[in-house]
Amino acid sequence: MERFVRNLRVDEKGVTLVEYGLIVSLMCSIFILGLGTFGDQVVDIYNTVAEATRAS
Repeated sequence: MERFVRNLRVDEKGVTLVEYGLIVSLMCSIFILGLGTFGDQVVDIYNTVAEATRAS
């Protein structure tokens, strides 16, 4: 059992996975915050482009 616990302390493979998970969650939070802030403006741009393509 002691050997197993010692190996867990030395093994850093799981640390990298946790770091990537934190980075992804931070990126998702920023994306959601940006979408909430600029969402209406983005919808207006898409609607303008859609109307322009229908007219031509």
